[in-house]
Amino acid sequence: MIRRNRRKHLYRKLLVAIFLIVLTGGIYLKFFKDAAKSSSDSQTTQSSGSQKDPEKPTGWQPAASAYQTVIDTWAASHKGDYSIVITTTGGTVLASYRADTEYFTASLYKLFVIYEAYQRVDDGTFSLDEPYLNGWSRGKCIDEAIRSSYSPCAEKLWNELGKETLTNQMESYGLKHTSLVGLSTSAADVAIILRNIEQGKDLSPASQAAYLDSMKTQDALYRRGLPAGFEAGGATVYNKVGWNGHVEWHDASIVDFGSGKKLIVTVLSENAGIANIVDLAKTITSNLPN
Repeated sequence: MIRRNRRKHLYRKLLVAIFLIVLTGGIYLKFFKDAAKSSSDSQTTQSSGSQKDPEKPTGWQPAASAYQTVIDTWAASHKGDYSIVITTTGGTVLASYRADTEYFTASLYKLFVIYEAYQRVDDGTFSLDEPYLNGWSRGKCIDEAIRSSYSPCAEKLWNELGKETLTNQMESYGLKHTSLVGLSTSAADVAIILRNIEQGKDLSPASQAAYLDSMKTQDALYRRGLPAGFEAGGATVYNKVGWNGHVEWHDASIVDFGSGKKLIVTVLSENAGIANIVDLAKTITSNLPN
């Protein structure tokens, strides 16, 4: 009798143990199913828009081309030292040659100064109509600093805006090799500021239009390099040139080939000469990708 009761007692314990195992297993199974569903829902939500999609390049995006080989070959076969960057207006680099090499800016520093000056006009700090220098208004000075590369206006604005402040502002735009204190820059940095101008970044439509007009309608003296080469092929060119005697010749261009095809081309050079810069523009045009 004792043995039989013991067996019954053990049997009840076994049933209880089995019940607990089944119950615990069910709880764990539900937990893992809920966790998996939560993870799946989270991933679905993220993929459907809770995370921002990467920014897509804007404007003309030509197919891969042989531009890099073309530019390397051109630079190796022409006398002088060069820094060259060719990008789309959306920022795609098609070719670069010593892109971060720093040069004395010559008059290219005016591109940076006037970009900031127009922002001060837009935020109300500057007035275009106020008397400014030698009988010219501030607006006239801002325009002529680019259109005719008039240095007295640019120098006054440069000092007024602050050389260190300007340098720090350029760094905030991603320009890593530009100093408005020591007046140095690179082709890569100039390409960034040209892209900002072309896209109207931080500029009102009126200021962007005025800036581009200053870069388009200029005396022939300032259009003997890249503009001469590109315009020979029928392109519209918005340009700023900078030179220092026969030592430096720098050109910075937004080039519109029509049919939505635009490039940003910057070349900084030493001991090169205007003829080589014209030839560079013609080489770029003749190898224009589809």
